[in-house]
Amino acid sequence: FMKAFTSLFCPGGSKEELDSLIQIQLASATPEMAARIRIAIDHMDVFDKLGDVKAPTLVIHASHDSVHPVSQSRLVAAGIAGAEYHQVDSYNHMYLPSDPVWEEIVTAQLEFIDQ
Repeated sequence: FMKAFTSLFCPGGSKEELDSLIQIQLASATPEMAARIRIAIDHMDVFDKLGDVKAPTLVIHASHDSVHPVSQSRLVAAGIAGAEYHQVDSYNHMYLPSDPVWEEIVTAQLEFIDQ
């Protein structure tokens, strides 16, 4: 289950990266707590709170993310005044150093912080 779950979030991850993520997940929560967290996340809706965000915001999203569609990230960015949106060409929901877009993401973050 953990391999399937992790592969959904990081289909482009190396075996070593996926194994490491699995170990982190297993160490961070019991199976019961992980299920409770997942249920809570699935019922969380913050769209009505986006207008309250006053901090500079950068939304980065993968164009082929299988966990959340691009349309959701665009709604998040549109709901936050002045938010910047940056889309990357990746299948990963979680970005890993082996992802070809890693440098693009780091550069976008550093440029955003420099503003």
